[in-house]
Amino acid sequence: MVTIQQLSQELGIGADTLRVWERRFGFPRPERDARGHRLYPSEQVEHLRIIKKLQNLGHRPKQIFAMTATERQHFLHQQQKPVEQNDLDYLTKKLPVGKIDKELRHRLVQKGLRQFVLQVAVPLIDIMDRRWVDGSLSIAREHLLSDTLAELLKEQLYPQRQPRGRIVFLTLSGERHKLGLLLSAALFHCEGLDCIIIGEELPLVEVEQMTELHGADAVAISFSVHSSTRQAKQDLARLRKNLPERIKLIAGGYALRNGMYLPGILVCTDLNQIGDLCVREFPALNMG
Repeated sequence: MVTIQQLSQELGIGADTLRVWERRFGFPRPERDARGHRLYPSEQVEHLRIIKKLQNLGHRPKQIFAMTATERQHFLHQQQKPVEQNDLDYLTKKLPVGKIDKELRHRLVQKGLRQFVLQVAVPLIDIMDRRWVDGSLSIAREHLLSDTLAELLKEQLYPQRQPRGRIVFLTLSGERHKLGLLLSAALFHCEGLDCIIIGEELPLVEVEQMTELHGADAVAISFSVHSSTRQAKQDLARLRKNLPERIKLIAGGYALRNGMYLPGILVCTDLNQIGDLCVREFPALNMG
């Protein structure tokens, strides 16, 4: 038996998400100790491990939980094809410059936006980072790849015909890394939300005005590996104090990777959790 905190750490599934799944889908089905705290048997842990793997492949919880445990295991076996590591590595280092945009667009059409983000963009960025560190990827080519991917993602954020919420995505002064923010925006867009990208870095004092200007229901901010965790927490606390209570504040990025609790702030550092966050925090998504 493991507690909800132990289960969350082992599988990388947020405790809040586990509670949402229990309420919405009837699984997992924890037992309770003498104090009423949730305890999870090993059999359910293994089932959740399969569910997490399917989610990482880009499948949504509603689809996953519609299957039986046996069906999920069989489906995972079908889905687990070898990662196209060599293919993406070739795209990163050797594909002619004039073909990069066309190749990324082809994969986007082939997979759809959600799975393009999770199965192409995320591993591609990881490969770019590793190749830059080992010296096999030039700064110029890394910038070209990043800029091409960023422009492609921005193009997908066309206004929703019947938006069920609007989020302004931005970075604060000093934070120049925006790819992670764009990946998040693309997935929020897939959930039916209007996503407004602010290209320029903003001073903290201007965030409220920008949010009101766009009539947003939420503001999302990213803090990359180059941000200080301590400073990120301070900025978020100040921003939460200044923003109207009705405006949701969503924060993510490497600097918040430990998933700390910040009062009044929705910390989301796992792209796979965005769907569940939307279900919880944007009730209009469940209507119609």
